Amino acid sequence: MREEAAVRPATRVTIGEAFSEYLESLKPEQRHQQEAFIRNYVDHAGDGTVIATLTGSRVESYVEARVKASDPNA
Repeated sequence: MREEAAVRPATRVTIGEAFSEYLESLKPEQRHQQEAFIRNYVDHAGDGTVIATLTGSRVESYVEARVKASDPNA
């Protein structure tokens, strides 16, 4: 676990950092199941995107684009 002094304020944590920390917290089986799905969004948004700048509508537009791409009837 990180030392308190090494923890960055949430307003400065990037998606890439959060993604890496999240993956490290998972058991190998869980990591394998979730990594590719989450990596797609991280790649879309950019590793350096600060989490505090994310909005619900930004994530929603990504999801809608993914659904429409995979299901033309959506």
